[in-house]
Amino acid sequence: ILQPKLKYRYRVKFNMGSTNTHTVREFTRNVVTCDRPKLSAAEIPIHSYNSIAYISGKHEWATINCTFRDDVTNSIVGLVGTQLQKQIDHHEQASAKSAEDFKFGMTIDFLTGTHGTDGKLDQWAMEGCWIQNADYDQGDYAGSDPLQVTLTIRFDNALHSGASAGDKLMPNPAAWTGTSATGAIDPAGN
Repeated sequence: ILQPKLKYRYRVKFNMGSTNTHTVREFTRNVVTCDRPKLSAAEIPIHSYNSIAYISGKHEWATINCTFRDDVTNSIVGLVGTQLQKQIDHHEQASAKSAEDFKFGMTIDFLTGTHGTDGKLDQWAMEGCWIQNADYDQGDYAGSDPLQVTLTIRFDNALHSGASAGDKLMPNPAAWTGTSATGAIDPAGN
């Protein structure tokens, strides 16, 4: 059997418009869990005389959740606060003039476990990201777990690519064999 991808061999990088590598490193170093993108499409019924056929309607990317360790330097809480402030200034009750002023990009890389750029199995690149919800966790006298910050991130689009540059893992419909445009199996393989 082939070696499966392992859940713990991944990294998340954030591009929040800062040239400060400290920002990217702090978010990346403190990630505990992060979802992969999920896509769903609306179901459109097409009614005819005595039956119903279905076609795919508009698609929608679901939000993803990323959980971070909250450290004693408040680096994560500070970075989350800076991003939320870009999205809307609650004190002045002002928002950004355009989405490019607050939206950011992020990537989720699944890794082989080796050093270097050749250690990447695949990558999800999310575009047009913004924080929809920030959960700062709670104190608990009965527990000894570290505090965590969970972000719900909404994004506009996600691209999935393989290890080599430009190697898109989404299949090319022209290269499909064995199925017709309706999805039915063609026994002749045409």
